[in-house]
Amino acid sequence: VGGGVLDEETVAVALEGAGEEAGKRPGEVRRTVADGIEAGRRQPRGVPEPRLRVVPRATETAREMGGDGGGAPPEGDGPPDGDAPAHDDGPDGPPETRICITNRLLREVVGDALRALWRSNDPPVVYQRGGQLVRVRLDGDAPSVQPLTEAAFRGRLDRVAEWYKLVKNNGEWEGRAAYPPVEVVRDVLALPEWADAPHLRSIVHAPVYAPDGSLLTTPGYHPAAPLYYQPSDGFTVPEVPATPTTDDVARARALLLEDLFGDFPFVDAAGPAHSVAALLLPFVRELVDGPTPLHLIDAPAPGTGKTLLADLICIPATGHDAPLLTEGRDDEEWRKRLTARLISAPTYILLDNLRRRLDSGQLAAVLTATTWSDRILGQSLTVTVPQRAVWLATGNNVGLSNEIARRAVHIRLDAKCERPFERSGWRHANVERWARANRGRIAWAALTLIRCWILENRLPGGAVMGKFDAWAGAMSGILGIAGIDGFLSNARQLFDAADEETAEWRAFIAAWVGADVSTDVGGVGVARLYELATRGELLGSVLGEAGERSQKTRLGKALGKMRGRIIGGRRIVQPTPPIDRSGRALYKLEWVES
Repeated sequence: VGGGVLDEETVAVALEGAGEEAGKRPGEVRRTVADGIEAGRRQPRGVPEPRLRVVPRATETAREMGGDGGGAPPEGDGPPDGDAPAHDDGPDGPPETRICITNRLLREVVGDALRALWRSNDPPVVYQRGGQLVRVRLDGDAPSVQPLTEAAFRGRLDRVAEWYKLVKNNGEWEGRAAYPPVEVVRDVLALPEWADAPHLRSIVHAPVYAPDGSLLTTPGYHPAAPLYYQPSDGFTVPEVPATPTTDDVARARALLLEDLFGDFPFVDAAGPAHSVAALLLPFVRELVDGPTPLHLIDAPAPGTGKTLLADLICIPATGHDAPLLTEGRDDEEWRKRLTARLISAPTYILLDNLRRRLDSGQLAAVLTATTWSDRILGQSLTVTVPQRAVWLATGNNVGLSNEIARRAVHIRLDAKCERPFERSGWRHANVERWARANRGRIAWAALTLIRCWILENRLPGGAVMGKFDAWAGAMSGILGIAGIDGFLSNARQLFDAADEETAEWRAFIAAWVGADVSTDVGGVGVARLYELATRGELLGSVLGEAGERSQKTRLGKALGKMRGRIIGGRRIVQPTPPIDRSGRALYKLEWVES
């Protein structure tokens, strides 16, 4: 750059792409590149002699260029028809790795780029996931799926082929090194499909069972799953018995229920059963054909061990704590945060320390989905990614909306003391450190219990849970074989406790019946019902805290949503006609025999 041979922008883009490809942090790469260019500008170095040989003449007809700022000459500077050298003759190297960008159609250069890319993609480096080309970023013990940016993908193309342009030097055509044109990079990334790109569903950090029931123990990519197994350094799992004995099952059960979870103050048998189910899920996820629910861990007081329990659930499968997702203020914020987190293919997602009632249509939607589609923030690109995460949430006396309560299982802790954090007498002085040190044994326990279920032809247990029936059947089957009782035994209590909305409407409908309000056409308008609600201080969460006009609007919308619901033996309906002479909506109650 300092010698005036290359332009600054082209060099910066190429070096930033190389830095990202090498796994460096983007901010650090940009600062390093900027400092280097500035140093070169202050003290330019001599330009070395090109290592490329002169290209012999040939007779291939010249075409419109497909190059760009990668170094291709501008329009009008290419060779005339009949005077162009063959584009196969470029820098020294195997012919299949050389790509000429001068005077060629874009589709021709893209075709060469794709052939070079997939030829070099064994073992895979580039995958496809959710309509994007992605790579596995190996960042210590927490690898993740990372979409390929233009800069990163350009760096990858530069590594799989020798790119060159044609220039005339003393009357002879000569091949000179070039960067992959940005147009080529963008065209490949924008293709509707990549037939040769291997699919990647997610990354796993411990041995897991594949869809056919086999155990994946070899690190690397497994196309049949399709998963990428990347264990932590030094992580090993004892051999899982092909046919576990009764003693194997007893050891596995004791390791989970006693050593790992034995010191937590569960209030009922459902607590330890649901904790074990959440721990088992990543190991058996490929055998569960459907969505999985939210595992809610709550307690009446801080310091009871909610977040610690969540961490212990995550450690066997991942080796680290669950990535946190903070709660959104509204559905739009929830949507953005959910999409950003799911793109990286996390094993677990933890909603930690919830401080308000959990009520989000976006969260409810993602919990019952197996794929998630959304537009990437700041881009016009829409992605559709697999939704395979295990969902956890913690908080103190967490309130749930009806739709979240129907998508959750409850793990309730209660130490029954004023300061739970002052308790002592633990089985392990530091259970989290013990879990990390014994991670292989705990994973063995999980895999052994699942193996027993597989040997029983994966028979589902007796539990059902609506949209989550596949999960409920698998987990009740595994836990039943393991002799762990209590699964889903507190489901009714969770829903009843969370059903504040129905309780509010039940009180309002009782007041409605007692007031005996009516009109000539057999219905009552929103204005009269608003007076009834405010006089009795009812439907507070429905009306909100804004002014009267806003509250009436909110009540009208809520009545429309409640139309047809049966509460307290009455159904909210609209009469015929459903509006009064002024066009305002009318509502009435119908008696429903039980």
